[in-house]
Amino acid sequence: MKQKLVIMLFTACMALSCTFALAACSNTPNADNGDDPIITPSGDEQHEHSYTSEATTQPTCTQEGVMTYTCTCGDSYTESIPTIAHNYVDGVCTMCNSPEPQPTEGLEFTLSDDGTEYAVTGYNGTETEVTITPTYKGIPVTSIEDYAFAVCQSLKSITISNSITNIGDEAFSGCSSLASIALPDSVKRIGYEAFEGTAYYHNESNWENDVLYIDNYLIRARSSISGEYVINPGTTTIADAAFEKCWYLSSITIPNSVTSIGRAVSFNCNLSNFTVADGNPVYHCAGNCIIETDSKTLIAGCKNSIIPTDGSVTSIGDYAFGFCLNLTSITIPDSITSIGEGAFSFCRLTRITIPNSTIYIGNYAFEGCNFTSITIPDSVTSIGSYAFQHCGMLQIVKIGSGVTSIGVWTFYGCGRLREVHISDIAAWCNIHFGGHYANPLTYAHDLYLNGQLVTELAIPDSVTSIGSCAFVGYSSLRSITIPDSVTSIGNLAFSDCSRLTSITIPDSVTSIGKGAFSGCNSLQSIKLPFVGESIKSETDTYQYPFGYIFGDFSYTGGTRTEQYYYGSTTDKITHVFYYIPSSLKEVTITGGNILRGAFQNCSKLTSITLPESVTSIGEWAFYDCSNLTSITIPDSVTSIGDSAFKGCSSLTNIVIPDSVTIIGDSAFAFCSNLTSITIPDSVTSIGKWAFADCSSLSSVTFENMEGWTVKGEPIDVTDHAQNAVYFTDTYRLNVWTRSE
Repeated sequence: MKQKLVIMLFTACMALSCTFALAACSNTPNADNGDDPIITPSGDEQHEHSYTSEATTQPTCTQEGVMTYTCTCGDSYTESIPTIAHNYVDGVCTMCNSPEPQPTEGLEFTLSDDGTEYAVTGYNGTETEVTITPTYKGIPVTSIEDYAFAVCQSLKSITISNSITNIGDEAFSGCSSLASIALPDSVKRIGYEAFEGTAYYHNESNWENDVLYIDNYLIRARSSISGEYVINPGTTTIADAAFEKCWYLSSITIPNSVTSIGRAVSFNCNLSNFTVADGNPVYHCAGNCIIETDSKTLIAGCKNSIIPTDGSVTSIGDYAFGFCLNLTSITIPDSITSIGEGAFSFCRLTRITIPNSTIYIGNYAFEGCNFTSITIPDSVTSIGSYAFQHCGMLQIVKIGSGVTSIGVWTFYGCGRLREVHISDIAAWCNIHFGGHYANPLTYAHDLYLNGQLVTELAIPDSVTSIGSCAFVGYSSLRSITIPDSVTSIGNLAFSDCSRLTSITIPDSVTSIGKGAFSGCNSLQSIKLPFVGESIKSETDTYQYPFGYIFGDFSYTGGTRTEQYYYGSTTDKITHVFYYIPSSLKEVTITGGNILRGAFQNCSKLTSITLPESVTSIGEWAFYDCSNLTSITIPDSVTSIGDSAFKGCSSLTNIVIPDSVTIIGDSAFAFCSNLTSITIPDSVTSIGKWAFADCSSLSSVTFENMEGWTVKGEPIDVTDHAQNAVYFTDTYRLNVWTRSE
């Protein structure tokens, strides 16, 4: 090009000497040679081509189009436009009328949530040769999901369309007859052990120096590989965990052709260094770390890695250092905002500092590490599931006030935990814990607020909700004050707070989660705004009984209590065995209703106080509360349901208010220590067996003795002693009624 330019300049000079001006462009670039626009002389000035583009021929699904580029000087060149995808509707292309190719019968497809693509999720056919077509029902097929063809032992060949970009974990594992595999260039990811156990995998001729390739895809390296390994030139993709367990491998060199590296590529290795060839368009290497340049993600590290501090890394990718057993310390720079799944799992890290820039800690991020303390800065908002699982040396956890969610089993197996430190109770109450092992208090038991051990906890007025598992395992807690601002208490919120002796829940609370006080085995008294989960009426479903807030998991000091209630329908009774603290004796209810089976079989309770809001006492409400010695039925009650107090054998006296009009069947049956009862003048009906087997009953007084009938016949109720005989013997099987 330089030689050509010299000639052109010489020509221009000659033209000037002849007083002739040359004003034309030359040397048109073309799409094949990749030249830049040419600068050519025009008179005394150089001219740079300036092209505009126009699609002079539109592409179709069967023919390429033409893009024409035209310069202002009149020069032009063309490029081809790739064909466009077929538009299949009802199995026929709307543009060329060709039929849609059909996939092999037996392939199973799942449509994405947004309806734009299909994934192959399984195969239940009998064909040995399977074809995956580019589309299914007119929609592109882009993925072969995890285990889609796993253990399809009859499968001999697979044709994968160039629409596929992803092949999932173990997608073809165990396909023992699959000997020939071709992968289209469209594939960008190959999952873990995608072709493990295939005939292709077991064919030694397909392995090269202990490494298995399929076309330009590096699939797997054997654990026996050692020393330095240079990946073949032309390789475009490295599968997930391709070098897993290559303990004798010291270094990996990655050519500039590689544009996709799977996650956990060096999982459980003992590598010393990485090299990425200059000119790689996607990755570079710095500090013995492989970095995806544009996303600033560190995707693989080794025992000698030093994470760059120049801002070129903002996230640590999934399993980047996973099972790097010889990594004992590393500095995470202030630029890091995200620590990916399994990023440092089972590294032998003895200390780690998470910088204030970090927002997210992924699942399994530090699983199995050896540090004794960890500080989660205020910048972190989310801690993933299993993030610190099996950190067996961990003793102290400091959790910042920015954390809003902690995943399931995050601290499972951290048996040496002793202290949990926080700076903001309100923020702690709002954390979404994935379960009781998500909360480090499950093991630590001691909570420190700004460095001080808290045994008497006052929830701030700013708190409206106490989240599930918020204080689970907090066994050093001796008292709790909950303000009127709180409206809900989550599942297991105070589970295993084993030193709490009394609890008062304010009337502002409208819902209490299942097992909120499970394992509170020192609890002696509790004050609640209602029975069960929330205020319910007789027509509502899920009329949970008293035991609901204590849960259905057994614990030391919990009494197994069978309770019957209306669940998903009011047409059928369901039952659950709840575990209510044996220590609990006194219950005060300040609102709501007393529905069917509310306190059924609560045999350890001695005193229950009911609110004035109660208008009826449901069937079996206090059935077999055998130690109940004191209960006051409020003046608001108009009916006492069937078997409501049946088996309350410790009751010696009960006052029925003059608001009651109906006493149900067996309402006080088997109240063996009840000596006397007064029937107020408001009562118009007494059910059969109402006082049956009340063996100590010697006196029944009717405030209104007029109009009583049994079996349709009038009866004299003036004799108190005789009335007792009537109810316990003579007429115990009969309904009593009074006409006004």
